[in-house]
Amino acid sequence: MSLSDETLAKVSKNIGNTPIHIHVAESKEDETISKSKYSKNIVERLDSFGLLKDKSILAHCVHIDEEEVKLISKRGCYIAMNPTSNMNNAVGLANYTMIKSYQIPCLVGNDGLGVNITRDFLNLVFAMKNRLSGPAKFTLEDLVQCINNGYKYIGNILNIKIGRIEKGYKADMIAVPYTPPTPMNESNALGHIFFGVFDNFHPKDTWCSGKCLMRDYKVSIDDKDIYFEASKSAQGLWNRVNKS
Repeated sequence: MSLSDETLAKVSKNIGNTPIHIHVAESKEDETISKSKYSKNIVERLDSFGLLKDKSILAHCVHIDEEEVKLISKRGCYIAMNPTSNMNNAVGLANYTMIKSYQIPCLVGNDGLGVNITRDFLNLVFAMKNRLSGPAKFTLEDLVQCINNGYKYIGNILNIKIGRIEKGYKADMIAVPYTPPTPMNESNALGHIFFGVFDNFHPKDTWCSGKCLMRDYKVSIDDKDIYFEASKSAQGLWNRVNKS
């Protein structure tokens, strides 16, 4: 709703078949303004410019209607749900039942609110049960599907294999200490991960492409200069924002 027709036309002209990543209908006002200014809902307007490319990511989609869901499904786009950010802004949550019924693959994001994605995993499950008014409306299996959709998406875009500890997959792994308070086996491992590991998520070791980057909670690089530069950059950004 904040992009003009001229801007969308320029984007469409220059991206070819590249998928887009755009925030859609996070608040009711997004749809209201789009309809009042352009006489179209957001998804329909994007499609009119040919922007709903295959594998495009539409973030939020809290207030889209069923016609928009049908169009998203038809175009092969993904929806990224951002539960923590949505609740922080009190805008609501996406209708996962409707989205799932049209077989649209969903991802889990955080909209830049924090860096611990497991918090969003937890919030998505709990909040979506409340949103859909049923404890079985969004299960741990639904969460796993959303996580695997992320692995699949990245794998297709970057032509790599991630998400499993198997030959041929990228050796990106973390180790999280966990002592199960109750017996743990194959049938309840997912519950232990969700209610136990995610609820107290503090990785001890980290590997990227087989290289150990953190051991016993200590990173393998000197990060003081990185934090210093990050702080300077953040202050510079705030200074520019305050001048505008």
